[in-house]
Amino acid sequence: MHISRIRRRVRLLIIIVVIVALITFIVSRFFIQPLNRMITTNYNLVSFTDSYMEKHNQSIAVEVPQAFELFHILAALAEESSQQTQMLNRSTAYWQEAADFFAPYSDHPAVAHVHRLVQSRSLEALGRTFGFQIENSQLKERGVHPVSDYFETYAIDRHLIEDFIAVSDFKSFFGLMENYYAYEMDIYTDLVPLAHMRTWLESHFSISHQSYRVVLSPLLLGTQYTYLFRETEGDWSEIVMCVPTVNHRYRELSQQGVISEEQVHAFASLLVFTEIDHNYVNPVTDKFLNRLRISRIFANRSAWHTGRGYNGAALIFNEYMTWGLYGLYCHDTYAEETRDAVIRTLNDTMHRRGFIRFAEFMEGILDIYDKRPVGKRIEDLYGSILSMAAKLE
Repeated sequence: MHISRIRRRVRLLIIIVVIVALITFIVSRFFIQPLNRMITTNYNLVSFTDSYMEKHNQSIAVEVPQAFELFHILAALAEESSQQTQMLNRSTAYWQEAADFFAPYSDHPAVAHVHRLVQSRSLEALGRTFGFQIENSQLKERGVHPVSDYFETYAIDRHLIEDFIAVSDFKSFFGLMENYYAYEMDIYTDLVPLAHMRTWLESHFSISHQSYRVVLSPLLLGTQYTYLFRETEGDWSEIVMCVPTVNHRYRELSQQGVISEEQVHAFASLLVFTEIDHNYVNPVTDKFLNRLRISRIFANRSAWHTGRGYNGAALIFNEYMTWGLYGLYCHDTYAEETRDAVIRTLNDTMHRRGFIRFAEFMEGILDIYDKRPVGKRIEDLYGSILSMAAKLE
C-alpha cells in the first residue's frame, strides 16, 4: 500500500514536471522570444581608456572624418555614373568640385565595389567608416571605436579602397577642402544647440551619455543614423550621430523673411535630435511591460505605417516617439510660432514617410505632456502615451 502511494506520487510529480516544462516551452517560444526580438537598443561594448573617458567626459564633438567622407564620395561617384535615384546630395558646389577632381577615377573598381555594398546593404553600411583614419593611403583604425571586423562583415576589399586613395590622391582633395569642412562644422555648432538638447533629454530620462560625437558629411541627404558605444566595465557611454551638414536653404529663407532666425535653429536641429533621442527612447521602449503593450497596440502595421522598412511594432513606435519628442522639445524651447511651424513640418514629413497617424499622435502626447503631474519625466508618461495610442488604433 505504501509503495503504491509512492508510485502514484512519483507519477503525479512526473506529470507536473512535464506540464511545467510544456508551459515553459510554450511561453518562451510564443511569448518571451517574440518580445525579446523586439528589443531595439543596439550597443557596442568598448574598452575605452581612462584618458579617453577623462578627455571626452561631458564633451560634444562635431567632425568630418576623412575615411567617412572617402566612402561617401565613392558612393556618390557610383550614384552619378549609374544615374540611379539620388540618395546623396549631388546638387552643391562642393559635389561639383569633388566630381571634377575624381572624374578621371570614376571607373576605378573601388567605385563599383562600394556601389554594390550600398545597393545590398544601404548607405548605413558606410557609417562605421568614421572609425578609420587614413595614413599613407592606408586605412588604419583610429583606436577608439571597434571596426576591426568591418571589412570582413561587409565583404569589402580593403586593398581596392586603399588603391583608390593612392591613385586619386584623395588626401590632397581632403586637404583642399579642409577650410570648407571647418566652415560647415562652425555653422553646425552655431545653429544646433547640442548641449541644450542633452540637458533637456537627460532631465526627462533616467539615462545619461557622457560623450556626444556628431559625424557630418556634405553628401548625406536624407539618411542619418546613430550608434551607441558602452564601456565594458562601468556606465560610461558615447553616442555617435551620422547626419548631413546644415541645409543652407534655411538661412536663405531667413534672409528672405520667410522664416525667423529662431526657426532656422529649430529646423537645422531636427534631424540630429531625432537620432540622439533614440538613445533615450529605445531603452525605455525595451522595458518588458512596455514591449508587451507596444506589441499589442502596434501589431496592425498598416494602421500605423504604410511605407517601407520599420518591420516591427517597437520600431514603428520608436519612430513615432522620437519625432514626437522633438515636438515636445520645441514646445519647451521656442516661441509658439516656431513650435507650431516645426510641428506642422513634423506632421507633413512623417505623413510622407508613411507614418499616417503621426499628427494625432503628436497632438496626443502634447496634451499628456502639458497635463503631466509636477516632477514627472517623459519616461514616466509611457503608460499614458501607450493608452492614448491604443485609442487611436
